Amino acid sequence: MPVLISLASWNPAHQGLYDWLDRRLTVDYPGLRAPATDRTRRSWARALLDQKMILPVLDGLDEISNAGRSYAIARINEALGPGQGIILLSRSGQYSEATSPHTDPGVRLAGAAGIALCPLRHDDVAEYLRRSADGSAGARRWMPVLTAFSTPTPSAQALTTPLMVSLARTIYNPRPGEHSGSRPDPIEMLDQARFPDRTHIEQHLFEGFLRAAYRQHPNPTRRCPWSPVQAEHWLIFLARHLEHNLNGSTDIRWWEISKAVPSITFALAVALASGLAEGLPFGALAGVVAATLVGLATNPRSNVPAQRIRWSRTGATRLGALLVLPLILGFFAGVPADLTESATPRTLLARDKRSFKILTSAAALFVFWVATASATDATSSGGKIAFGALTGLLWGFAFGLRQTQSARFALVRYWLALRGRLPWRLMRFLSDAHEQRGVLRQVGAVYQFRHVELQRYLATRGSTPRV
Repeated sequence: MPVLISLASWNPAHQGLYDWLDRRLTVDYPGLRAPATDRTRRSWARALLDQKMILPVLDGLDEISNAGRSYAIARINEALGPGQGIILLSRSGQYSEATSPHTDPGVRLAGAAGIALCPLRHDDVAEYLRRSADGSAGARRWMPVLTAFSTPTPSAQALTTPLMVSLARTIYNPRPGEHSGSRPDPIEMLDQARFPDRTHIEQHLFEGFLRAAYRQHPNPTRRCPWSPVQAEHWLIFLARHLEHNLNGSTDIRWWEISKAVPSITFALAVALASGLAEGLPFGALAGVVAATLVGLATNPRSNVPAQRIRWSRTGATRLGALLVLPLILGFFAGVPADLTESATPRTLLARDKRSFKILTSAAALFVFWVATASATDATSSGGKIAFGALTGLLWGFAFGLRQTQSARFALVRYWLALRGRLPWRLMRFLSDAHEQRGVLRQVGAVYQFRHVELQRYLATRGSTPRV
């Protein structure tokens, strides 16, 4: 059975092809995560792969980084056994570069026959655009552009791929309840002074798509709470975050937003908040202690969110080098979430929040009890309570940060929102971009831009004003 799988999330330097396919299939098809009935403890996905009952259709070799394409082809050759079929999809230019003798001699997909897909036929494009143009009046607006298809104009060259045609439809054709006259006239694409070549047309369609996706809806109940300028600014930040902080990854994981802020900035922000909360001069000491604890906790126990709590002897944190107390707290641990489960980003965040609250409360109460019990007799009862409360809160917060991801995500999100880099309600914005705007798509517990070319276009955009 042929199964289409995007290669964008594969890192051939760290994962073998079949290990990655097993994990990818269980994300996209949760039913294949169950153990097979042959007592091998392998998943149904891996069993089907091993029995050659799945024909992987690997889409997007060109979406892997330039340096990794040749290596990816080599890893595919290593993984394929006798009789195993595979289909590898790529843009011809990028495939030629990956297999060119000038870059890596001899890297070829073993035993492969090449099939070149033809561009979309102009008749099919014309029919698609006219059919969604809101009647004959809207269809007539496309006539100059469609007539120009008979000549090699930039617009005729650009409107030959499904992505560009769908972007043009979103920009120039009305939604239900809108009139075609309220949309820009597609005849502007024939202005060769503005758009001298295909690249300029494609950039225009990417830019216009975001404005069209976030325009106000005629139905008041579906009005977008963000302006196109705001949405574009925030999406540019996310695209740059993926390209520069996550090495070109296509997955928008909410728990990795913290990588957009240096750890020292994160620790100093917590120190400042703690100091202001306690007041001077005691606040200065509280700030130093908070910065130290948070600085040590910024290297989390797991790189994925927690989904529940368990007892764990191996959960003892590195803070045990400072006090015996963390060794005791180390018996509590957050269980890292299994990203192959069919959880949504919001579900994963809610589970991690619940784990953070339980872990932080348990640690804070225990430290409060120890701190108040160990205070000297000369200390007043009020002083003991204040000392125990402050110590418990700081240790509990640091312990929660160490074991989970949601608190770190919240602090970084607020910091970036204050600086205008992201919206205050980031998860709502991402969900809306997926469900209402068609800018993002959801793959399991992560979001992705609907096409890697849109992500790369936004990542290369010039600086935008603070929103």
